[in-house]
Amino acid sequence: MDSLFSFPVGLFHPLQHAGLSRRSLYRRSQFAHWAIGTCTFSALLTCLVIGLMFVGTELHFSPDRAISLMFVASMVSLIAGLLLFLAEVRLATGMLLPIQKASKTGGKEK
Repeated sequence: MDSLFSFPVGLFHPLQHAGLSRRSLYRRSQFAHWAIGTCTFSALLTCLVIGLMFVGTELHFSPDRAISLMFVASMVSLIAGLLLFLAEVRLATGMLLPIQKASKTGGKEK
């Protein structure tokens, strides 16, 4: 990743010119990583809930408490993942505002 931002003296990288720093790109990647992870965990819990319902029916036992706890955990995980995704989108659109302002002014700072 260092080679992405290493240009000869006097030259600039388009991402740096657009106001995109390594730190903000790293934060975006972290938000995306955690959003995908929590949504995947939610899907896994939902699958386990369905599997536990089938197993409980076939083996004639009632896993009601486990099913309800896993379902609540699944919904909490899904909500967390969607909020993290929303934060990543907000960060991404915030990074685009300087580009939009620069394009409206023709690249000249006021």
